[in-house]
Amino acid sequence: MSKIKTRLFISLAISFTGLLITYQWYKNYDQKIQNFNEMTPIARVSETSKDVQRKPLRRLIWNEISISENIYNGEQIRTGTESQAKIEFIKSGIVISLEEKSLVSIEEKENEVALDILQGNLFVKSTDTNDQRLTIKSGEQTINATGTELLVEKNEKGKVELEVLKGKLHSDAQKAKIELFEIIRPEPFEEISLSDLNSNLIVWEWRRKSESLDKMSLLMGAQRGELKEIGSVSGPETKIIQKMKPGVYYWKLIGESSGASVKKVNSSIYKIKIYSIKKPNLLYPELKANLKLP
Repeated sequence: MSKIKTRLFISLAISFTGLLITYQWYKNYDQKIQNFNEMTPIARVSETSKDVQRKPLRRLIWNEISISENIYNGEQIRTGTESQAKIEFIKSGIVISLEEKSLVSIEEKENEVALDILQGNLFVKSTDTNDQRLTIKSGEQTINATGTELLVEKNEKGKVELEVLKGKLHSDAQKAKIELFEIIRPEPFEEISLSDLNSNLIVWEWRRKSESLDKMSLLMGAQRGELKEIGSVSGPETKIIQKMKPGVYYWKLIGESSGASVKKVNSSIYKIKIYSIKKPNLLYPELKANLKLP
């Protein structure tokens, strides 16, 4: 009989603890909503894919975040496996795109947007006309990135690398420029629309920076870590043309040289989004209809 009472007591204790934890979670969630209603948003989510979560300042619980939701000062945003998010700052127009398994802390001061890159890969777009300057922090390093478009990568070992696509940036973490070729199109993270009027052909074009450049290869895949060669050219050619279907793809170019000191050079991994635009169907008036003007 004593064993039954003991088991019953343990079951009741577990149930009570579960109820207490649930109550506390809802209490914190209600408090979070109340706090948000009293705060001014600093940014807004413009795109999400799959698992994207937020964690408000001084909170322990992560919650899902969706398109058009506001982001507030001090929040952290993270993406899961095969997940992405795009965030646009309301005041400055600064745009950041998070790749999968990325984590960033967002802070806005009077004249500054500060991003603390904790993990993953980000594309950041800022212009000189923004009302606020942009700083990127990782560990002890803080970089002024105002007026730039750049890729930021922080690997699992904590090493940060930056590649400036537009503008100027002075940093020891900046990647060296590619010496064999310069990519002309498509732009990194470009969005391209395909209509029924074209043949769905996308052009990858580059400028040769060395006469010893012998071969160029285009690698592509649905995930950053799953790139496969889909086309290559040799000699003086400066274009690879591929027929593409709508979707999101990761890509990079590899240049090979027989005469240069560096035999093979990889570009960074970029992303391209291709979507289709169908021609409109005429509903009214009917084809060859006779119309009377009043």
